[in-house]
Amino acid sequence: MKRLRRLSSICAQAKRSLQTLTRLAAALPMIAGMAGLVGLTAPLQAQVCLTGSTGPDIVVWELPNLTNYSSSGGFESIAIATTSCNVGDTNANWFGDDNRHPVIAQNLYRLRDVGGVSRFEHVGRSWVKHGFFSTNVNGCCGTCAPTPGTFLGPGCSDPYSSNRNGFQNLMGPRFPINAHTGQFSYPFSAPGHTNNLKRLEVSIADLFPTNSTPTRYFGEGHYVAADDAAAGNGNNNASYREITAFRIGTEWLFGTTGPTVVGDPAIRAWKTADPEVQETEIQLAGEGFLILASKVTPIDGGWWDYEYALYNMNSDDSIRSFSLPVPGSVAVRNVGFHDLAYRAGDGKNDINVDSTDWADTRASGALTWQTATFADDDNANALRWGSLMNFRFEANAPPAPGTLTLGRYKSGLSEAVDNVDVPSAPPGLAFCAGDGTGAACPAGSGCGAGATGRGCLNSSGRGALLRMTGFPATGDLTAWGSGLPTRTVAVLLRSTQLAGGGNGVPFGDGLMCVGTQKDRIAAGVTLAGQLGLSAQHAAGPGTFHYQLLYRNQKSFCTPAQFNLSNGYSVTLP
Repeated sequence: MKRLRRLSSICAQAKRSLQTLTRLAAALPMIAGMAGLVGLTAPLQAQVCLTGSTGPDIVVWELPNLTNYSSSGGFESIAIATTSCNVGDTNANWFGDDNRHPVIAQNLYRLRDVGGVSRFEHVGRSWVKHGFFSTNVNGCCGTCAPTPGTFLGPGCSDPYSSNRNGFQNLMGPRFPINAHTGQFSYPFSAPGHTNNLKRLEVSIADLFPTNSTPTRYFGEGHYVAADDAAAGNGNNNASYREITAFRIGTEWLFGTTGPTVVGDPAIRAWKTADPEVQETEIQLAGEGFLILASKVTPIDGGWWDYEYALYNMNSDDSIRSFSLPVPGSVAVRNVGFHDLAYRAGDGKNDINVDSTDWADTRASGALTWQTATFADDDNANALRWGSLMNFRFEANAPPAPGTLTLGRYKSGLSEAVDNVDVPSAPPGLAFCAGDGTGAACPAGSGCGAGATGRGCLNSSGRGALLRMTGFPATGDLTAWGSGLPTRTVAVLLRSTQLAGGGNGVPFGDGLMCVGTQKDRIAAGVTLAGQLGLSAQHAAGPGTFHYQLLYRNQKSFCTPAQFNLSNGYSVTLP
């Protein structure tokens, strides 16, 4: 006991405690190697009763606690307890010796801020645990009538402990399960297991402690059952709860916190945590249910980060491509993709589903990620049921509503998803660059052309670049400058006239591109050579020309103390 108290005190001082020191002390024997299994939980909270439905309707009523297992091969492993409830008006089948029983999947997701950008990613999955006997107890709303263990009666609940949900001999692969119909072959065939294979595993490389980083985790329990699906009740079978993660030495310790969110998959947690996230429900006709969550975040220099998370709850058809309209005039960078590899032989012929990242291509006004077709590879890395994939990139254009196209894997059909945030076309055209394509930059010691598309050279070692974003129809415009000297004053000019026929005339260290009659409409101080200025327009229709005039930090190439960016023209209706 002295040893436990001493270790508890050390952990508390390191701010690595869980909800209480009692729970931490209970977990310390595992960390010391004295035991392999520890269940951790936060206090349970009362839940809102769901409205009853027709037919059997299984929901995950509670995720009460979890079990920690010792790490193995660079992976941590847990098992999450699940209490199911039949909120329907008909018995739900629970036959352990054939395929008339539910299967239970567990998932782990991570919500993390990366450089000011919010990302929700799939980081852990289990095989499915096969149900075998229902206890029919009063554990959810309604009155439970006594029913044989081959059924779960209306208003009745059935708890599976975390140890039971981590019992590998009762776990089969996800691959043969049709989550849309709930059908599967029984008995299931699966390879043997070692260590924690088949349990919910998460790579240690994907873990960040919740007590010292802006990282949150969410565990999910998901039941799939044929009679539930046949009754049209398969879209509320997943629930989630927040998970804590602490690192103590080389071991990781997981626990639960907060209430179980009943009837919603964990992807809903992203919008709950960040109301700016956009959610779109996608019900495939005659098939499964998906949810798209996305967020567009403005970043420095007139760029936006586009982040999409697509979750397949129960589509057996699955998804093989993700295509967004991106105008050819929009610059794109840092294109990315994230998925979660399958383990332990969860795939055709006990070979893992392929985990090759989806290739991205840009052509014909679209940015597309895709994997192989079903005809080419029936074990390809499609977005299968109970899984989530991420698609991301940065663009120099703000969002506007557009249509996402999803390619379906097995059927080869496509699905159009409207009103998704995609990059908008630039509102105008750049002109008058000091890169040698127009008028020559001023002569002087150190003077010269800037990089392609930019103004004349300045002390930053390149020219200043002006870009505009926004919507001409509303006059909602923003000017973005980059490549300027740091901490210098810049003024945004606007004119209906051009200087030098649009090629510019020498002025200071650069080229004046806009005409004599001009307005100074905004000003600001650069930070790290960048700034954004509002160019909100209310002057009526016409074509307007913009340019940044900025002060040098020091004498550069002529006696003048100023320089200019390229020009930019916008036509307003």
